[in-house]
Amino acid sequence: MRARLRVPVMAHPDFAGQGVDRALADGDTIAVGDHRLIAQHAPGHTPDQVCFSIEQDDRVISGDAIFEGGPGKTWSPEDFQTTLDTLRRVILAWPDETRCYPGHGGPFRLGDIRSAVEAFVARDHGRFCGDATWGM
Repeated sequence: MRARLRVPVMAHPDFAGQGVDRALADGDTIAVGDHRLIAQHAPGHTPDQVCFSIEQDDRVISGDAIFEGGPGKTWSPEDFQTTLDTLRRVILAWPDETRCYPGHGGPFRLGDIRSAVEAFVARDHGRFCGDATWGM
């Protein structure tokens, strides 16, 4: 993609891949056209998951951190606990008006699912990992 689009490759410092031109720490900004994106570290689905909020806008590229129907898949109970922490600390800090654009599926408004997310993070899920839905 770097060669084809002539853009730098940016990733969280924990990214295991090679060829990263710029490591993105939580809160770093990136100029893209007329916009500035703010990187937000959102581990859980992967340790290097990053969401990008658009400065002075209500849109967030949420990737695999959150979907309309549940959080991103996890592969260990520890990763699932990290996801719960990310939901509490990062995702639920966004205003209700936030329009989330996930890595799969269509966009949604956070306020439309906030109560389901809050109920989800309040429940004891034991040693769960895998695909989760808000209603479980």
